[in-house]
Amino acid sequence: MKLPRVVSVSSGKGGVGKTLFAVSLAHHAARNGQRALLVDADLGLANAEVVLGIAPAHTLDDVLQGRADVHDAITPARPGLDLLSGGSGLPRLVHLAAEERRVLLDALHEAALRYDLVVLDVAAGIGENVLYFVALSDTPLVVLSPDPTSLTDAYALVKVLSRERGLRHFFIVVNQASPEEGERAFRQLLAVADRYLDVVLRYLGAFPSHTSVRDTIRRQVPLAESAPGWLVETMDALCARLLQGEPPAVGPMHLFWEAVLEHTLIAGGRSRA
Repeated sequence: MKLPRVVSVSSGKGGVGKTLFAVSLAHHAARNGQRALLVDADLGLANAEVVLGIAPAHTLDDVLQGRADVHDAITPARPGLDLLSGGSGLPRLVHLAAEERRVLLDALHEAALRYDLVVLDVAAGIGENVLYFVALSDTPLVVLSPDPTSLTDAYALVKVLSRERGLRHFFIVVNQASPEEGERAFRQLLAVADRYLDVVLRYLGAFPSHTSVRDTIRRQVPLAESAPGWLVETMDALCARLLQGEPPAVGPMHLFWEAVLEHTLIAGGRSRA
């Protein structure tokens, strides 16, 4: 059994289009024949369901409270794409206890083995939930804009993840930017990171600011269903670059899954003996 790839989509500050990329990445994979699970890990302030125009009957909060099984909380969003919502308007989810995180990890493991790709749409900033979910992934994607405050916050996020969680490899996308603006912003981030951090930053490219992006959000549909073809192709190219090749790192979720998978295979072999 092949383990799913786990991509986290995070940002140092809000409002840079993080959820747009998370939804687009999961939708891209589904449109290309993969089974994708989008986990809205912005717990308590989840809005991927709004972007997708769906209303989940259950959320991860219901799973934590024992009101629903994790499979009951998974909502079909598009062919090949399912959503696991983090719930909205639930401030207590912003600060999870260690045992609650363990329950979430068990639930994610149980759900995710059915998929080829798991996309974690993580909250903005450097809160404990953010660090926890990004550290679970094998492919951390950081989204930023050319705005100086976004650059500063993106660097802070990479620094904390590097020093406190031991992550070294990050993928970078600059949103709301021309190719020249994106390249310039990445070079600024890279210069500071090379000087002070032991990390590897891989630049995927820039995504432009366009009125059709706001229109898709207002219409509550993924980008690929309503944006001009050239804009969809730009997003697809970024997603394809991110997913090509093997993941650069292995997160603890993968180690956990490998141990469970090995136990399952051994148990299955004994039952057949």
